[in-house]
Order: sequence, then structure tokens, then C-alpha cells
Amino acid sequence: MNQINVSFRIARENDNIYIIFGLNSDENEKEDINRFFDSFRFIDKVAENWSVFHSEKGAYEVEFPGYPKENVITDASDGENGSIVGVISGIDISTGHEFAVQYIDNKLNYYPDDTLVLSLIKSNMYTLENSNLISEKTMFNGFPALRFSFDMNNGQTLQVLSVVRGTRIYNLISGKATKDKDETQSGFFFNSFKLKDYDWLQWKPVNNEEGHFSALAPDSFTRTEDEYFNDVYVSSENYNSFDPFTGDKVMISRKVYSPFYQSNCDSAFFRKYCLDASDASDSIISQTKLSETPLSWQFVTMSNSNHLLTRSKLILKGRSMYKLITRTPRIYQDIGPVQRCLDSFSISDTTTPGKLTENKTIALLEGLTSSDSLVKKQAYKALSFYSFSKDEIPLVWQKLHGNFTDDTLSYRSTRALLISSVSNDLDSSYFARIVTDFEPICPTHSSKLEALAVLAGTYDSAYQPFVKQQLVSIPPNTIYKYKVLNLLRDSAEYAQGFFPEILELLQDTLNRDDVIHLTATLLDKGMLTAAGLESYKLKITLLLKELSSNPGQMYEGDQYTPQLFYIASFYNDPQINSLLIKNRNSTNRYIEFNVLKASVRNNLEFRKKDMQRIAADPGVRRDLHDFLLESGKIELMPAEFNNQVSIAESDLYQYLEYDDVQPETITLKAEKDLVYEGALQRFYLFSVTDEWEEGTDVSLYIAGPYPTDNSIPPYDESVTGTYWSDEPELPAEKHFKAFEKMIADPGPGLRD
Repeated sequence: MNQINVSFRIARENDNIYIIFGLNSDENEKEDINRFFDSFRFIDKVAENWSVFHSEKGAYEVEFPGYPKENVITDASDGENGSIVGVISGIDISTGHEFAVQYIDNKLNYYPDDTLVLSLIKSNMYTLENSNLISEKTMFNGFPALRFSFDMNNGQTLQVLSVVRGTRIYNLISGKATKDKDETQSGFFFNSFKLKDYDWLQWKPVNNEEGHFSALAPDSFTRTEDEYFNDVYVSSENYNSFDPFTGDKVMISRKVYSPFYQSNCDSAFFRKYCLDASDASDSIISQTKLSETPLSWQFVTMSNSNHLLTRSKLILKGRSMYKLITRTPRIYQDIGPVQRCLDSFSISDTTTPGKLTENKTIALLEGLTSSDSLVKKQAYKALSFYSFSKDEIPLVWQKLHGNFTDDTLSYRSTRALLISSVSNDLDSSYFARIVTDFEPICPTHSSKLEALAVLAGTYDSAYQPFVKQQLVSIPPNTIYKYKVLNLLRDSAEYAQGFFPEILELLQDTLNRDDVIHLTATLLDKGMLTAAGLESYKLKITLLLKELSSNPGQMYEGDQYTPQLFYIASFYNDPQINSLLIKNRNSTNRYIEFNVLKASVRNNLEFRKKDMQRIAADPGVRRDLHDFLLESGKIELMPAEFNNQVSIAESDLYQYLEYDDVQPETITLKAEKDLVYEGALQRFYLFSVTDEWEEGTDVSLYIAGPYPTDNSIPPYDESVTGTYWSDEPELPAEKHFKAFEKMIADPGPGLRD
């Protein structure tokens, strides 16, 4: 059982005694407890001209100077769904301190991700011209809140308390001269703020405009189209109704399944549908089957990332799936209106007849060549999710011997998708049949490539000669062959059998970079030799000269094509070596890097400053270190970059570059040893600056894990970059605490 430390202080003021308690289980949190104790103040009314202001619409009260009048407006920038904004503001004439309270009601947003909302509030107020930002996420009356302060360039300091309450945001703002250190009035102002109970609206039965459903709701439903849905559905729309007084929101979604979708509609089907629309970290508390006709289920889910409980009712009527969602803060005990809403939800929609449990194979295959353009389009989309059984493969084969109107497409033709859709259900007899019937069922380049990918995916050497012959025979620069090439990269042993003939693809500019990378990988593994590639030496030399004279033909981020310079070094030919040396000052960082590798490999003379310059580049530093280590020449690595911190910086840089981030600077902020996967390991916190047209972003990332003995391990991509923060002003210890919590309970955040 974990030890709990109890701390308390006793304070006396006149006849009043105050006892303040603090609980913590970690000795490192003692500092937070002391800060809590030190913040306690007994504050009497600060001035005679202050009084309690009550906001009926805003449901709050606060001590405020003077006699403010609340101004309630609608923000027209949101169109017809404009936010309602209520504001009071005033100045204490005795001190010149300024105060304001603002509440914002948004009809469409419930703000389930309070961390994001609070971060946006802070970023909207705090700009690059301001300084000394201090912020702390906290809770206020059980609701997520953020307290922050900063100095403005006009000599004023602002203190802000933001509270997220359902569909409402409260912002309390106190402003005073920066040189004025008196916190009495601001402390009194913030401490006096109280939230009042909302009044329930009288929920009533509400129908949508089409009359498809009815439900008890606080107000009429607002309909919005969902533009982003997968091919399983043919349409998707959402309906929202909210109670601005309670923050309760009723959401109804209607998704219409494709006429070619089929399912057994069991509990797992409804459970998956429920979670698909939820946060990845949500967990199901309960599930109950309500009826058979129509099929309906009720779920209660709890969010592990915010303060909400979600109650959902799913009803399947024909091909339409309706989902009613209610979300309420966990602290609310009265869920009467919410449960009555769920109980009242009924469907009268008859526009999408059909049964998901019926087999759709024959209808789907006929639909692919239907004269009805809508049916044909829906059947085509269904190939992305439809699964044929082994017994149905002959029907598919018969269809492939026919014609399709889109056979001229080089990408995602009906024929190619149909071949791909059955690939998981083929057995050896059908693999052989692909070879036998290859020409009639694969009359196009795209269909040939799809069938070759099916055969290559078996990694069966019996089909290897056929796949190699057909792959090379597809004319160059006609189609991307990545599907087959990616399969070869996944199995070096299988790929070995494609050499040297696959080097014919070096003239294929669409696929050249993948072939070069595959060749370099197999050479490094010792699975290919220069002697085995001798027949392609001239082709490689000519291509090398072409790239040397015009490196601009490679796109900026191409790391594969420059590996040709490294491949050429395996011939160790004087003429080729001379050409390599001429490119050691290339403006292309990857050519420069591969030329250096070639020089080290062949013991060619290279300049120390070249090694220094390349090692200084975090984008290739890790790769240079690993190459020198594997080559037994790690002593050539410049000492200032041959250390754990420099390699950690390079690991993070490569992660960011892969994520399409081009950092301007990466600066070490702190390091900490933490227990990860049962062992004490080291992690580094880096500050990353990123330049945009709008300005400069500063973010924090953690790289690791690394051994605590300062040695440099092989690259481990499991954690580096998974912790990210846009709050660089927070102490490093807070970031490490958040990271430690994340790796203790990784959830969906860490890469598998």
C-alpha cells in the first residue's frame, strides 16, 4: 500500500481558526504542498466601493469594484451559430487596478478536450510581445481551469483565471502596473468568484425536420453535414441540441451504410461502432441490449482524458445507424433529463430499407458493371471494405475475365481493387491460377502490378522468377511499383533473388529511389557483392555522372537516390572513386554524406573538416555514428558529437523531419533518469524552435530511452518524440512528471 503523507497548518484570525490540510504520496510533491500553504491569505473586503455582483445569465457571482452593468452580445463572427458573450469590466479608482469577468457560450462546442481549449485561451491572450508567462492547470469547483499571468509591453501585468464548464468558458482578468506588487485586490477578486447552479430547461419532445427521429431534448436540433466518412457509409449527418444552463448536450448522428455492406450485427459490432466515434482512451462502463426490432443497444463510457461521462443509445433501422449521445460532467448527480432523453429516442425512418445481415456478393459483382452510375460507384467503393469468402472466389475470377470501363486507369481501377480485395483469401491453387490466367485477368499495368503484389506477398520462391520477369517487363515510367518493392524491402532474403535483373529499374525514374535503397541495404548486409552486380557497373557509372552533373533532379528530402554514390564505392574502381571525391562538397547533404561513407569504406583520403561538417548536421549524425561503428572506425567520429546528448538530438531531429517538421534549433533543456520498462534509463528534454510565416513556435520534446552510463545504444524509436508540449515556460520537472505518468500508463500515445 502506498504511503500517504499528511501535512497541515493552523492559522488564527481574531476569533476564527483555520486548519489547512495537504496530502501527497510523493516526497517530490512536498514543494507543491508548501506553495499551497504559503498562498493562504485571509482577506477582508478590500475597499468600501466593492460589492457582490450577481449574474443570472452567467450563473456566477463575484466581488467587484463599483456597480458594473453586464453587457451580453452575440459574436457575429460565428454566423448563425454565434457565441453568446457576457462581460463586466471596471476599475478600482483607489488603486487603478482593472478587472473583468467574461463568459462565452458556444452552441456547437462542448469542449470535451479542455486541455486544448485552455491552451488556446492562453495563446490568444499571450503573444510574442509579452513576457514572464507563468501558467498552471488546476480545477475550479470540479471543472478544469487554468491560472496564468504575464507582463505586457505597455508596463501592465495581467492575471487570468479560465474555467471550462460544459459549453461555457469563464475568463476572470485582473490588470495592474507591473511595478505595483500589491496582490491584495486581485487575490480578493479571484477568491470571491463563485459558480451558481444552472436552472434546467424544460426538456421537450423534438423531431428533426425530415421526421426520421424524435427525442426529448432541451432545444431544437441543429443539423450539420459530416463531410469526412469512409466508404462503409454513403452519407453521414449530425444533429445537436444543447442546454446553455446546464452545459448538457444531446448529439444524434445518422450514418447510412452502403447497400453492399454486411455484418452479423452482434454485440461486438455495436460495441465497435460505439467506440469508433469516441476518444481512443474511452472505456466502456456498461452495455445493454434494449430490443431486437429494431436492433438497439445502450452504452455508458467514461473518458480517461477529461471530466465527462457519455451515455449512448444506438438504433439500427434498415441501413441507417442512429446514435444518440449525451455528455455530462462526472460531478453531476442528477441525470434524470439525460436518461429520459435516451428512453424517449425513437426512429421512424423508412428511407433506407435492407438488412446488413444479408450476403451482398452477387449484388456487388453485378454492381461493378451496372449501367446505373450510382450503383456502380457504390459497388466500387465497397471493394475497399468487402471481404469475399473462399467459396466466392470463383465468382470473382469469372468477373475478372470480363471488361471494366475504367481499365485505362493507372491507379485504383476496378480490376486492380478487385484483385486486391481477394488477396487475403487465396490458397496455393489460386496463386498458380494467377500465373496461368495472368494475361486475361491482368490486361493493364495496374492490374499486373496488383497481381504481382499478391504473388510477392506469399514470399514463395516458386513464383519468384515469374514476378521478377513480369515486374521488369512493365515499361519504365508508366506506374509506381512500390507495392511489390515494399514487399521486397520487408524480406531481404526474398529480395536477394531479384538481383541483378531488378537493376533494370534504375532507368525507371518513378521507382529508382526504392531500387537504390534496396540495393544499398542488401550490400550492407553482405547479401550482394560488387562482383554480382558487375554486369550493371556501366549503367551505375553513367547514372552516377548524371546525378553528379545535375543533383537538382532529386527532390530535397530524397535520402535514397544519393545512396547510389555509396553503392558505387563497392566496385572500388579508380575511375569511380575519382568521381566520388569530386562530389565531396556537393550542395546535397545526402550526396555529401554518402560520398563520405564511400571514402571511409575504401580508405580514400578525406578532409577532417568534411567529417566535422557532416557530423554537425543532426539530420545525418546518428546515421554517420552507426556507420562508423559498424565499420570498426568509430574513432573517426568527432569527439564533440560522439556523445549521448548529441546522438539524442539527432534522433529527435530525424523523428521531427519524418513528421514534416523542419526545426531551426534544438536545444537541450534538461535530463532525467526514470524507470522505464523495469530499468533506470535516461531521457532528455529538448526545446525546439520552428519558423513559420506567422512567427516562431517553441515546443518541448523528450528523447529516449538511453543508458545511464552515457553509452550510445542502437536507435530506439518507441518513445522519442511521443511527449510534446507547447508550454516551454513550465519548469522541466513538471514536464518530466507528465512524461513519467505517460510511460507508466502509455495508452494510445506511445508507438507500438
